Amino acid sequence: MKRGILLAKGCLFAMVFCLGVSRIFAQTVSSASTGISASMTASSGAYSITNTKPAWTFSGMLGRELTALNGKRRPANDADVSLEKCGYWTDNKATYYYKYESSRGYEGTLIAVKDAFDKADIRLGYMQLDSWWYPKGPEQSWEKGTGSSDFANGCWVYRAHPELFPNGLADFKRRLGTPLVTHGRWFSNTSPYLSTYKNSYTSSYGAITDPEFWDREIAAYLIESGVTVYEQDWLDNFAKPAYTLNLGEEFMTNMALGMEKHGITLQYCMVTPRHYLQASKYSNVTTVRVSQDGFDLSDRDQIFYLSRLARSVGTYPWTDGFPSSDLSRLTVAVLTAGVVGFIDAVGAQHSANILQAVRRDGVIVKPDVPITATDETYVSHASNGDLHRRDSL
Repeated sequence: MKRGILLAKGCLFAMVFCLGVSRIFAQTVSSASTGISASMTASSGAYSITNTKPAWTFSGMLGRELTALNGKRRPANDADVSLEKCGYWTDNKATYYYKYESSRGYEGTLIAVKDAFDKADIRLGYMQLDSWWYPKGPEQSWEKGTGSSDFANGCWVYRAHPELFPNGLADFKRRLGTPLVTHGRWFSNTSPYLSTYKNSYTSSYGAITDPEFWDREIAAYLIESGVTVYEQDWLDNFAKPAYTLNLGEEFMTNMALGMEKHGITLQYCMVTPRHYLQASKYSNVTTVRVSQDGFDLSDRDQIFYLSRLARSVGTYPWTDGFPSSDLSRLTVAVLTAGVVGFIDAVGAQHSANILQAVRRDGVIVKPDVPITATDETYVSHASNGDLHRRDSL
């Protein structure tokens, strides 16, 4: 947790010294011999970090300049189904993360979750499928196994595991009756994809950079299966190419463009500052997770800092899922203006709480911009050295 808070504050404390932007300019230097160009942006002025008018803040103005330079269309807070409506999540810490009700199977369990919300007259906007849904490692197992964090245990092929989805992902989506959000981890260094598509792998991390892979192999399959949002996870760890001047750009750009071609939006998860900056380039990157696995109220310091950074680059924050019985976490999630996702067991949803934040058709009632730390908080933390406090907001 300490690492996440340091990242959040480290990304933003520089703003205390700059205190705003009144004039921004960019210069691009290109090398004809290498085909590589570099851009530099500088700023000066005296504006607040968190002025109520986002365009007058340091992060707001710099972020808007970056997205303008990159041609990104900044999304509305209902730009895709994950932002517009509440959904159900099966990621780490969720009730049905790598487990299901044995009498129903995985498909039946998730359909029962959706049916329970329907019975309560609350419509889920989508269903998220985490890393359990596809085969992993040379054994092609859907289960985590003892090596769930090992590089070789990445995704084998990006297809629904036949043991869990015997009739395929599209058939499950049809019976479920809602769009899908699907998780993607790194691809195993033993995946058959590596012999077909251009990639960059080291002994401990790697990524497939080929544009044809992201377009025809992944995005085309997802859209045919009823998936509208793709979540790229593990970006700070296994899911990255070798460190060169161009491979990181190829990986992120070809992923985004391949998904955009098919109308699929993106969420980034387990990110570093470079991924926030990269998100300023792609109109279909709409959300970034700003918490650790499993939203806990002790994360609010990190969430409020990183929500400012996420919004500045044209994305919305995601706190991770939580039980609907917890009104405090529901309140924070709604105030981020981002994603609201539940993790309750079948029939355990708390309708009264949900209906304080969500209409019966699933639409989230939320602000236009995220809740963030105040100017006073930035200055206090910087002057007092409170980099490790989790109860200070």
